[in-house]
Amino acid sequence: MPEQYQTKFEGLDFEDLLAKIKIAVGRNLQVRIIRDKQTKTQLVTLDCTTLNFPTMIASSQAKVENLAKKYVYVHHQYTDQLSKNTRAFLSLCAQVGTTGRKVVRPLVKKTKLGSDETWLPLETYYDENHLDNLLAAAGYASLVDKAEYFRECPPHSPNHVSVHFIDNSKQSMDFAKATFKLQDDFYKSIVKNASQKGWTECTFLDQAMKRTPGKQFCVNGDIIKDWKTFEKDIAKLEKCLNIFLWRGIDGVTYRLKFSEDYMKFSSIDLTYALKPGLPVINEVERFSNKYLPENYIAVYVRSEFLLRKFSLDHVRKCVDLVLEVVIALKSITGLSHAYVATDMGDYGSAWLVGYRSREHLDENVFKDIHDHIIEKSKGAAYTPPSDTLDRGTIALVDMTLISRAQYLISAGTGTFQQWIGARFLQNHRNDKQPWSKITVC
Repeated sequence: MPEQYQTKFEGLDFEDLLAKIKIAVGRNLQVRIIRDKQTKTQLVTLDCTTLNFPTMIASSQAKVENLAKKYVYVHHQYTDQLSKNTRAFLSLCAQVGTTGRKVVRPLVKKTKLGSDETWLPLETYYDENHLDNLLAAAGYASLVDKAEYFRECPPHSPNHVSVHFIDNSKQSMDFAKATFKLQDDFYKSIVKNASQKGWTECTFLDQAMKRTPGKQFCVNGDIIKDWKTFEKDIAKLEKCLNIFLWRGIDGVTYRLKFSEDYMKFSSIDLTYALKPGLPVINEVERFSNKYLPENYIAVYVRSEFLLRKFSLDHVRKCVDLVLEVVIALKSITGLSHAYVATDMGDYGSAWLVGYRSREHLDENVFKDIHDHIIEKSKGAAYTPPSDTLDRGTIALVDMTLISRAQYLISAGTGTFQQWIGARFLQNHRNDKQPWSKITVC
């Protein structure tokens, strides 16, 4: 850093930033942009806060074998992005474990989890031995392969229960109408009928799943909030339970209301405790051996949720503030290498593509911001060795490289951001070297 460096960022006291970073070792430094209500000028606030480390789970090596042949199979997929999908999958394991069922192991592709046989095995994303141990330690359901499920629950047998969860939201209606080819009035009648006691017959489900018709129900997720009640009154503890779509319990819109309050560990606890699969680790080692030293700074910018709440100008300001923090942190630590990851590069957020189109922005607007961060921080960004590498694998490579850094500067919010922060903290839980986590905006 040049002597007497003068920041051009309005409202930032650079000397104060240097001082705060020095005392923020092993803590969280929050750097925020605010507007003074009286003077109408921009100010930057700097506050050190305590850190919330993720829950420690002593994964069980002695698996308790579930001999019961009762299953649950998600036919369609867990529809969201990687962090939400993973939480949803684990939330199903949590509920199902209370009634002795086993969950059919999902497949993965492009951050999705689902049942499509052309997709990749779950171990592409996650260390399955560690996952199995976590499930056992938490008292969650164990996993079985699809082959066992179809052997025990053949599609031509009518001895099964199929359900589809609905609610009064537009998202629920749009999904059902598009997937099952339902008319407005027919769907509304289903919702009305399911609102009386919590469920109603839906005779189109098994046909959509290419199964011999058995018991089929649409279940109102706003009414049925207890898994054991669901099992007793709807599934009737039937051996084979098919769920068309599982949205999980984490979120506001079109989510289920099953509780984890009585669980030893929540599905979020387990998500944060996961370890990446071997394909992810191999890529991390290849990239870090070639481009990164042992100690480096990680810069992660998640622009999507900043845009949802604020504006593109605000995103640009946050990026400029992040770069000021990079300069200060490099000056204090002597570290020269930075690893940069954002949701604005070639493998970033699909939502940004839609936003760019709706706002009639230049097609390179987000890529230019991504490249600007790399250039000004003199950082390195992960580039897959081929165009065929799965997007979920890429996301987990980014997460792992970020979590291995000695210092983390992040901007934005979201569940993936929270997951990255938890992984970073877990890696530094017992670290004797100086480290810190800095959140911007």
